[in-house]
Amino acid sequence: MIAKSQWRKGYGLEAFCAFTEFAFVALGISRIRTETELTNEPWRRLMHAIGLGQFERQQKVTYGEMSIGYTWHFDAAIWQAIKEDMQKRGKWPL
Repeated sequence: MIAKSQWRKGYGLEAFCAFTEFAFVALGISRIRTETELTNEPWRRLMHAIGLGQFERQQKVTYGEMSIGYTWHFDAAIWQAIKEDMQKRGKWPL
């Protein structure tokens, strides 16, 4: 969790990029799925800012009481393209 007083300072972007890099590079996983409830607009904005907006789907989620939420699925090749795009735009935080 990031304290609300620290929002909009790039920490969410940095954390997401760091754990995604770790998952693909160090752990060697093949695919990531992240999800959130329908009302979590800050998370959706982060996913779009990263470049994952095109992978957003409204579908069943795996947690809590909510049965429908937003999901994003992507593999290492997609992540590499996202990362390169962020680097070109000067948005890569690591």
